Amino acid sequence: TSSSSDPAGYQVGGISVVDSALIPVPVTGNTFTMPDQAVIVTVVFELFVVPDIWIDFESNTTMGLSYAAGTSTVNSINFTHQNCARGNQAGDAKNGLYAGRFRHYAASNGYLRNTAAFTQQISKINFLYANFGANTTATFKVQVSSNGTGWVDVGSVYDPESTNLVGATISVIPAGMKYIQFITTGGIDGNRLNVDDIGIYFGKPMATVTLGNLAQTYDGVPKNATATTVPAGLTVDFTYNG
Repeated sequence: TSSSSDPAGYQVGGISVVDSALIPVPVTGNTFTMPDQAVIVTVVFELFVVPDIWIDFESNTTMGLSYAAGTSTVNSINFTHQNCARGNQAGDAKNGLYAGRFRHYAASNGYLRNTAAFTQQISKINFLYANFGANTTATFKVQVSSNGTGWVDVGSVYDPESTNLVGATISVIPAGMKYIQFITTGGIDGNRLNVDDIGIYFGKPMATVTLGNLAQTYDGVPKNATATTVPAGLTVDFTYNG
């Protein structure tokens, strides 16, 4: 298993493994099971861009080890939380001494959200996540908001597969979002999961453009291409040649 969350320098971008016959060995979340033969492991490192806000639950925090609802400072940022605690037990999947531990109940989701708007809009989010100990059913999602009340889902519903921390990156975020929350979505009541090393990046959100109506049969009549954007409604200028 290999992971990196140091907010400076380089991080593991990917791992590939082949056995002595050059047959690929499955790798999931930078983790693989060692076969009974020699292997060749290739690790690709990539530049780690320092996030504007770094939440590792290690320092400058008043969050306790219990699940009591309240407001706490985590890495010098004020968050409100429910069924969320700093975890330092043997069952906590953590990169360091602590991780965030979320507990799910259908009647009271575990969540962590900032109390005041960030100074700039969010453009990207990354984090690590894993099961807590033998708990295997809890799931969660990430939401963003422009005002702290109306929430928009980003990324997907995350269902940890093991106690090994796995990285996730969310880079498609609507414009103008200055609040974030991690919130449980399902599982057996009382089941828990860990989230650690949350990186929040500011700047203009990434946009995607999908072109359409490109394949045409010539009939002497001009045809226009189309463009669909995420976020919706962005202006796309077309230049035709030929």
